[in-house]
This record gives sequence, structure tokens and C-alpha cells, in this order.
Amino acid sequence: MSEKIDRLHDAAEAVRACAKEIGDCMKGTDDPVPHKARIVAAIERLLRRDDLREIGSPRKTSHANGSWILYYDPKLMIVLGDRRNDMGDTDPHNHGAWIATSVYAGQVRYRSYARTDDRKTAGKAQLQLSEDRILNAGEVALSGAVPHDIHQVNRLSDTYNLMIVTGGYLPGTREYYDVENGTYEVRPAD
Repeated sequence: MSEKIDRLHDAAEAVRACAKEIGDCMKGTDDPVPHKARIVAAIERLLRRDDLREIGSPRKTSHANGSWILYYDPKLMIVLGDRRNDMGDTDPHNHGAWIATSVYAGQVRYRSYARTDDRKTAGKAQLQLSEDRILNAGEVALSGAVPHDIHQVNRLSDTYNLMIVTGGYLPGTREYYDVENGTYEVRPAD
């Protein structure tokens, strides 16, 4: 029994080390881009562990079959989500904070968008595709800072995603975008 507890403690320590590295990068800024290499390296180290599915506190979500909070503080949250391929795709959406999306197991198509309008007209939004790529196990993508935190993740197989959200919280609503029509609607967040 103590062997298992020691292993789970090591996993929790690795999650805390990742959170500390990201927190150190983000001191005094809301933009992850200048620190992208360091943030990605910290997350990649965490993704190499095979025991992350054994730790965490369950959380409710509508974008996954299961979701567990691995780390939380007022400035950062690390979540592991179990997303089955038969769930369908999500629309492009924001979180109100920059986000790192990574694949622990499986494969996803990841797209991120920059918001190019002046944000003055409610329900209207012009987006420009910033990134469109396939993420495999162990790979990481970073969104831009708000308002360029818009992203879409489409599962290509049953997948475990590791998601890192700055701000340490998920706001009560999100904007879901219709890229073709240049519109968005506000919906409750999960």
C-alpha cells in the first residue's frame, strides 16, 4: 500500500512542479507567448507520466465523459479530461483566459483563432485562424492571451486531454463562435 501512496504522491508532486513552472513564467503578464517554449516543456514533462489518471478530484463537464482537477490555485488550474470520440465536436469557444491544450493519450485536431474585430458589437466577432494541427499524445498547443484565447478541439480518437487554464477558474459563461457567419452566442460554461 505504501508503494502506491508514494507513487501517487510523486505524481501529485510532478503536477505541482508543472504548475510552479507555469506560474513562474506568468508572473506579471497575461500573455503566454513570450514563455511558450518553457511552458510547453513543463507540460511535456508532465505528459510523460503514466499515472495522472490515478489522481485528481472529479469535476462536472459537458465536453467530456469524465474530468478531474489535478491542480487548483487562484491563478491556475490543471484538468485531465476523458473525451470519447462519439461525443461529437465542440464549436470554437473561449475560456476568458489563455489555455494550454495537450494530449495525454489519443489524438485531436486543434484549432486556435485570433479575434480581429473591435469587440464593440455584441454577438458579432471576426476570427482569423491562427493554428490548425493534429495533436498526438505528448503534444501541446497554447492559445493566445484574451481575446485570442478562442480554440476548438475535435477528437480523432478516444482521448485524454490535459488542459491548463490560467486565472485558476472557469467563468460562468463562454462565447461560442460561428466562424463562417461572424457571430457568437454566450452560453453557460460547464
